[in-house]
Amino acid sequence: ITPVKTTEGVIPNEFIKTIDAFDTYHKKKSTVKTLYIKDGIKAIGDYAFAYSSLSLCDMSANTVLETIGEGAFYECTQLGSDGGSSVKTILPNSVKTIANKAFMSCTNFNNGGQALPTSLVKIGQEAFMSCGFSGRLTLPEGLERICYSALGCNNLTSLHIPASVTTIEEAFWLTEQLGEVTVAEGNQNYTVKNGMLLTKDLTGLVKIPPMLDSYDIPETVTTIYGTSADLLNTKELVIPDGVKALGNFAFAWCEGLETLVVGSGVETWGEETFFVCFDIKSIYLRSENVVSPTTEPFASAIFETATLYVPAGTKNAYELDTYWGRFKNITEYTTTGISSVKTDSNAPAEQIYGIAGKRRDILHHGLNIVRSNGKARKVMKN
Repeated sequence: ITPVKTTEGVIPNEFIKTIDAFDTYHKKKSTVKTLYIKDGIKAIGDYAFAYSSLSLCDMSANTVLETIGEGAFYECTQLGSDGGSSVKTILPNSVKTIANKAFMSCTNFNNGGQALPTSLVKIGQEAFMSCGFSGRLTLPEGLERICYSALGCNNLTSLHIPASVTTIEEAFWLTEQLGEVTVAEGNQNYTVKNGMLLTKDLTGLVKIPPMLDSYDIPETVTTIYGTSADLLNTKELVIPDGVKALGNFAFAWCEGLETLVVGSGVETWGEETFFVCFDIKSIYLRSENVVSPTTEPFASAIFETATLYVPAGTKNAYELDTYWGRFKNITEYTTTGISSVKTDSNAPAEQIYGIAGKRRDILHHGLNIVRSNGKARKVMKN
């Protein structure tokens, strides 16, 4: 590329237009494939190289670059496809801010097992959304803020949060392969319990890695933040009684979910909390006080296909509610569990199963299936 003069070390917005025929509106991609950003460049402007055909970008010689602007490499789908571009070459350690959508949809841009820049302070909204990041990603000490969907990369398997992080804003949406999150010991704001990322006081659920073996939400949780439990692979889900608020898209894309038990404490429902959870067949509400959502937490098809189970004596109140009354099938149930298992000479012992069909020795918290005398019934245990 022929050197182009910059003002005060800043590559201007939509810079690619000045060096090659390019039309953002029609997304006619630049033919430039190789880019070297030498030392002295301090910032890359908004959408500077967006939609281009860059396959190799090398900034490794730069020691003063601090800011990568919004959408700077947006939809550079070939970036990294050459095999020579990685976090190490594209992001020098001097970078402090990676703005919104900076590398969004750079599907070939892989972290290569490397950490992000050591000077990094902020990762903007959707900065690496749909990037090719995979395996383990270690976030650097000094990082303070991770914004909405910043690391929505579906091939990440492990993530380390440093002690310096103070704010995480629904940052890990659509991390389908994520199985582990770790937090540095000295972090004052976040921790891990039951394999889940929580606020330090254990009241806020920030992320359930979808690849965990079980999804037992701690009883201390009062808020389940937006997108924090998407893509869970389970047929049954129990929301504890202590939970008061469910965020937007909190349980989105839990496509195999069939039975949902909602604790008695839920007061606030997010928008599309159960987005694309089309397989839900049974919803158990444990609250005897009707709390009507002011949003649309479920897809409208659920009103026809799922049965709403409500505590004994509350069916009429739920039928009259402007939201819950939209369910065609509303049935009362009792939350009384079974204190003992009885047997006699003429009938086999009662058998207890989980909703997925696995045999249990005793009643578990939540929903159980109890079979006896050739009949099955559902039993809730507090």
